[in-house]
Amino acid sequence: MVARTLADLQQEYRPYDTLPAFHQGFAAYGQQYQIRNPYEGQPHNSVDAKAWDRGLECAERWAREPRS
Repeated sequence: MVARTLADLQQEYRPYDTLPAFHQGFAAYGQQYQIRNPYEGQPHNSVDAKAWDRGLECAERWAREPRS
């Protein structure tokens, strides 16, 4: 199995990975306390809310990614 880079994984979330909210969600993963999506109060289809959620998901996947 070929090891993936973080950039490869993030690209799977394009275009959300280009937004600051994506990187905020990514950084929220693994904090000592639960960080809620600060954009969740926005309308249901908010791009920032989706980007934050996808950033968190990407960080979770990256944490499980096998390293050589």
